[in-house]
Amino acid sequence: MNRSTVAGLAVASAVALMATACSSGSKTPAASSGPNTSAATAAGSSPTPDVTIDVESNTLAGPITGGFNPFLTSEDAYGLGAVSMIYEPLLQFNILQPGLTRPWLASSYKWSTDGKTLTFNLRPGVKWSDGTPFTSADVVYTYNLMKQDTALNTNGISFESVSAPDPETVVMTFAAPAYTQLYAVAGQTLIVPQSKWSAVSDPATYPDTSPVGTGPYTLASIDSQSITLTRNPNYWQPGKPAIKTVVFPDYESNTSAASALQAGQLTWGGNFISHIQQIFANTPSHVFYSPPNNTVALWPNLTAWPTNQLPVRQAISLVLDRAQVSQQGEQGDEAPATSNTGLILPNDQSYLASSANTLPHDPAQATSILQGAGYKLVNGTWTSSDGKPVTINLEDPASYSDYMASDQAIANQLSSFGIKTSVNGVSVNAWNADLQSGHFQMTLHWGQTADTPYGQFQNWLDPSLIGGSAGNFERFNDPAATAALQAYASAGSDTAAKAAVTQLGNIVAQQLPIIPVMYGAAWGEYNSSKVTGFPTQSNPYDPAQPSVPFNEYVILQLHPVG
Repeated sequence: MNRSTVAGLAVASAVALMATACSSGSKTPAASSGPNTSAATAAGSSPTPDVTIDVESNTLAGPITGGFNPFLTSEDAYGLGAVSMIYEPLLQFNILQPGLTRPWLASSYKWSTDGKTLTFNLRPGVKWSDGTPFTSADVVYTYNLMKQDTALNTNGISFESVSAPDPETVVMTFAAPAYTQLYAVAGQTLIVPQSKWSAVSDPATYPDTSPVGTGPYTLASIDSQSITLTRNPNYWQPGKPAIKTVVFPDYESNTSAASALQAGQLTWGGNFISHIQQIFANTPSHVFYSPPNNTVALWPNLTAWPTNQLPVRQAISLVLDRAQVSQQGEQGDEAPATSNTGLILPNDQSYLASSANTLPHDPAQATSILQGAGYKLVNGTWTSSDGKPVTINLEDPASYSDYMASDQAIANQLSSFGIKTSVNGVSVNAWNADLQSGHFQMTLHWGQTADTPYGQFQNWLDPSLIGGSAGNFERFNDPAATAALQAYASAGSDTAAKAAVTQLGNIVAQQLPIIPVMYGAAWGEYNSSKVTGFPTQSNPYDPAQPSVPFNEYVILQLHPVG
């Protein structure tokens, strides 16, 4: 099952779910790094061979349709990862290292002391792929386009105004401190050329079949089976990209993608592949690198009995053998969660005072908690003081094979303990509808991919999301959590941000609006026999998942072997 947690595939909402580091004052991001290895390198160096790589970020199980409109995240070219090779953001982020930004189309940025004004200094000398200059007018046009048409504002950016004092400066103002919007503003928004898009009558339906971007590649061809991109001769990074041609084929399933990767037909993939450790065991050039980028959790319906009862949620958490769930559902490729705060470890370790495992497997303590709350074990089933049996229906899409396996492991554990749990496999559409309407008891669901903890906490705890398709499906509403989210959004220093994280983590640990289970992976697999430079565990400069928006940064670090 392809369940890529892709940064940028958010539904439209009034809130930026994919949030960023909180800081104030001047910020000049560290320069991007990576080998400069194309034929255009220093005089006297040997030219590198022209190489074509095949990249798979998604399985469509159908013909490729649509174009390259960077605002339409449901388009095939977006899901396949091709869009971010053509269109670029102002900054690049490494979601594995909270707070890290890299200069991109913007060479630097600066917040005002109150967090309500954000100024970008643009990189000089950048050109669009048609050779025309990139200027601040293009950036202003892009953001105003999103402001005018909410269908284009898929990341929920909320700002007051955007202006261009000169061709290399952009100033954006906000009604309230907006530190946590930086990732959505500068990392997820792909800039389009005003000269071309201003002639488009309806940007929300514009297919953009002849895209003009600032990115390292241009469109060579597209058909029902694949997208082919070729090196942009006007790209602003001298000597890059070193990889001349990138092909995005359409694979029917994870199985066919895995077979292509194993056979050497696919260079870079990004899906859960069953038994990948065994598949790659005897081929050193085949590498599996899937670091955590979210927290997979049980989301209990807090408006329905019995999951609205804290003792029941506490017991569920204590009964879970997370290591066994991880092995049965994800074959150990998604590590068991170890922090009751919901924070992703090791990514968010700097926010924790302790590295101790705070999610023990302790059925005896679960028994004590239920008994203390008046529950009794009657004929093998825990029952409330008024005689209601504690039974749970655990719902997920039947097509999510790994989640179905995880759900069955969870159901067996809880049922053996006396919390009788059944697994209900439904269609993806039915599941999404049930989560939005609240017609479910409990579900296993991934967390929000973001570059700081704010994204996940907001996705779990923000009451403004209740009833929508963007998060808080468990329907949590606590003024203290709302205030802590607002404090985080207004935090002008790392100290203030960490204080808000501590408060939000304590709320999750004590009230269990969600129950952490595993750390969701950014799936990445690659073949290094002809191309090297991919992220590794020892060099985690980015996830190895070939998805929008971070796949562009990775591909610019790649170079041919030999």
